[in-house]
Amino acid sequence: KRFGFTLPEVLITLGIIGVVAALTIPNFIENYNKRATAVRLKKTYNTLATAIQASEAENGPLIDIAMDYWNKNTYYSGPEFIEKYLFPYLEVVEVKRNTRPPGGNSGYPTQFINFTLKDGTNITYNMAYYFWPWSSRAYKQMGHFWIYFPDKKPVIGKNRFYFTFSYKDKGLGSFTLTDYQKDANDILCDDTADMYNQCAQESAYYCTRMVICNNWEFPKEYPIKF
Repeated sequence: KRFGFTLPEVLITLGIIGVVAALTIPNFIENYNKRATAVRLKKTYNTLATAIQASEAENGPLIDIAMDYWNKNTYYSGPEFIEKYLFPYLEVVEVKRNTRPPGGNSGYPTQFINFTLKDGTNITYNMAYYFWPWSSRAYKQMGHFWIYFPDKKPVIGKNRFYFTFSYKDKGLGSFTLTDYQKDANDILCDDTADMYNQCAQESAYYCTRMVICNNWEFPKEYPIKF
């Protein structure tokens, strides 16, 4: 009567286990990284939104204040504006001026201010004023937040995302992601093909929108690999 396994049987079993692991572990790791990134992205969104709301409760509508800064020095007013009206409501541990978003961006460095939150999230802000009166509810966009979760290198849609700082409805504060080409009243989630194609071409705006439109989760069909 034989007990145990022969060496060939053990080797075959280990081989099968290895093949199964090779097929499943990468997917498991990718899904885990996606979930963790989505949670962090939503947390960052909520952190900024809460800070903006707290600032407005104390200082009044930021749209009016931002316009004063814009009229004073256009794009170059962003750092001073953010430092005075947003930083007091955030846990900022490091600030760098004259720093473009990780991965590069157009514009002069003096337009940007980069800051790091307590949890390590890196954010770059630059002021930008746009006004679209032809929307069903005219709105104003007052700047861009570039979100970067530290990694080996910045990859749009993987660790680099983008929010707009917009106001709608007679200047009422609203921190949101909008599509200025259409109705800016809501996040547009119906054109999934366009979002996918734009994200695949490394548009941080559309990659971020894909996550938000999928209830703050990365959709199954997502063009950026983790």
